[in-house]
Amino acid sequence: YIVKYTGKAENLTLPTQTETGEPITAIGRYAFSGCETLRNVTVPNEIIAIFSGGFYDCKNLKTVQLGSGVSHISEWDVFTKCGSMSNISVDENNPHYYTDHHCLIDRRSNTLMYGYANSVIPEGIERISDSAFSENYTAEIIRVPQSVTEIGTYAFSANQGMSKIYLHKNIESIGDCAFLNCPNLTIYCEAEQKPLGWSDIWIDRVGGRYTPATVVWGYQEAS
Repeated sequence: YIVKYTGKAENLTLPTQTETGEPITAIGRYAFSGCETLRNVTVPNEIIAIFSGGFYDCKNLKTVQLGSGVSHISEWDVFTKCGSMSNISVDENNPHYYTDHHCLIDRRSNTLMYGYANSVIPEGIERISDSAFSENYTAEIIRVPQSVTEIGTYAFSANQGMSKIYLHKNIESIGDCAFLNCPNLTIYCEAEQKPLGWSDIWIDRVGGRYTPATVVWGYQEAS
């Protein structure tokens, strides 16, 4: 697998073999992290896994094309801090992942893996993964559809684009620090008070150093 990229390319198609002819099938942990030159990346069909932090903090990365063979994408930091991302495309023959409304989705579990640009969370999504929208620029207003029952840890932490998000009352679980370091965010909750399944530190750590988001309980949108 690819351990670390040290090149300076703007447009890159990943290799599928080593110099000795052995197959390359994975992108290792933080393999491309911090690469400022990358603009466009093609992941060929032979790559089957992208591990945590694969493209973390590639702040100028704009487009990623995922091949038909990718069957595992980590929920942790693969596209976190990729603030310039405008498009992720998935080969139509990939049975595991697809994109919709600027969201990368795992069709096996109806999990939104990563959101970017002006993401709109599609109806039918059941789970928002860990770090899905973390440290990225997304739509200013986000509505979580009724189908979503779980929001993962750090899912929206330090999101630079959001100012409002609407959460329905049937969300069963929100993980630790899901909205950490979102000082300019207002969270409109349909529930009258924090449900039992929501972490006690869903907006801030205990003794945290960030200004927590504003929470409005019992919010009802006008019909």
